[in-house]
Amino acid sequence: MMEIVRLSLGPPRNYHPDKKRLEREAAATAEAERAKKLAAEEESVEQTKEDEEMGKLKLDDKERAKKVLAAAEAAVEAKSRPLRKYLMETVIPVLTKGLVEVSRVRPNDPIDYLAEYLLKFD
Repeated sequence: MMEIVRLSLGPPRNYHPDKKRLEREAAATAEAERAKKLAAEEESVEQTKEDEEMGKLKLDDKERAKKVLAAAEAAVEAKSRPLRKYLMETVIPVLTKGLVEVSRVRPNDPIDYLAEYLLKFD
């Protein structure tokens, strides 16, 4: 009976991979892992370089922002000097006298009193 089965099915077959195939698969897997590791290292180096460049750009941007802010403050200061001089020479003395008058008289409505005082000495 075994002979009839062997003749109808053919010789026995081994479906398990042989040693050469296993070695090739192991070598291919090891090569793939090495390639993946190398790619990860290259990506890490590139990421580090990008991070350093971004850090430099951020520092440059901060320095530029500080310079722009300093220039803007200088421009405001330069423009406000004539106004400040005008206020110190004309408005502040009258306003100071008016505030002294308000503190001396102590009216019920000090804002209205100060406004009337400033209108008188305009």
